[in-house]
Amino acid sequence: MERKVKTFMRIKSINDEIKANENFHFAVSIHCKMILNEFARKKLFYKFIFSNNRFLISTITASVYYSQEDSSLSEVSRQCLKTGMVSLNTVSSLLTLFKVSGRIRVCNSNKDRRKKTYMMTEKGIEDTLCLLNTMTPSLKTVFPESLKGERLSSFDLPFFFRRYTEIHESSVFLINLVKDVEVFIAKDSGHMVLINIYMLGIRNENSKDTISSIAKRCGISRTHLRSMILDAESRGLLLLESKSNKIIVYKEFFSMFNSYMAYYFSFFYYGMEGISEKNNQL
Repeated sequence: MERKVKTFMRIKSINDEIKANENFHFAVSIHCKMILNEFARKKLFYKFIFSNNRFLISTITASVYYSQEDSSLSEVSRQCLKTGMVSLNTVSSLLTLFKVSGRIRVCNSNKDRRKKTYMMTEKGIEDTLCLLNTMTPSLKTVFPESLKGERLSSFDLPFFFRRYTEIHESSVFLINLVKDVEVFIAKDSGHMVLINIYMLGIRNENSKDTISSIAKRCGISRTHLRSMILDAESRGLLLLESKSNKIIVYKEFFSMFNSYMAYYFSFFYYGMEGISEKNNQL
């Protein structure tokens, strides 16, 4: 319990520091541009993992691989189920996708032949680095002294994920920290829908966009997006004009989005502290 409280309080402290930083909104804009470019490269893959439960499984898969000598699929399943947020079927389906798409390689354990272990392939490591490096330049504008490099390398990943694993082991989940954010991030491509609506809103406070254009950029159907928008509208975040299908962004959405991004950055920075600790020991 003490470790859980310590992890949460550290995340909260980072979050408060990020929100108060004068470069916070600039950092958000950097991430938005970078993730839009990265998402466009692998739209089908990212739209699938950019839902809360599958993203959680993805991070646990990387955390187990980098924090345990004999990383097993059963340990990934155990840790995922322990969160109480995902089903065994969802875990199995995503691990199968990682295997079939060449992001992990599965083999028999040398210690227990009944177990299946896995290794992250070059493709899986590249995907992980590309995603993490949509965050590094953003956080460097907020923490220029503590973040030395512009990009993470494969050598940094063990130290990042050994630290990051403390988050889910402490039952600290982003979806529980920000009111109403589950409307988006619990669904396919939720993070990208948030990004696109945010960018729509900041172009002009009276700017409008259609369901069709945002759905296309996020790689999802108009029906899927409309469901999210209508749920958000019922909570006072957005307005969907019935005749034109144009979306109007309210200030309540910006408040929710800023809270979400501050925690999103905080989780990343918490992992980065593992790299900083390693560098300080050298």
